[in-house]
Amino acid sequence: MRPLDTDALDDKQWGDYLFMRKNPKGQHFEQWHHSQGCRRWFNAERDTVTYRFKQFYKPGEQPIIPGAVAAPADAVATPAGDAA
Repeated sequence: MRPLDTDALDDKQWGDYLFMRKNPKGQHFEQWHHSQGCRRWFNAERDTVTYRFKQFYKPGEQPIIPGAVAAPADAVATPAGDAA
């Protein structure tokens, strides 16, 4: 979580926020930038143990999650707890 008052952080706290994070093993959904090629952004599902990519999808698209029910194309996401 981003600190609310970043000006109040000392160098160690700021460095911890920027560089120290949990890195659990397994599947992760990530945003990538192909900086040395087409310079486009894309999303990927990747296994952090094997480094194997499972799928790629465009920004704004949803990943394919086995067993999940897809939302209609015209559905609007609302924050948890908000009534639609």
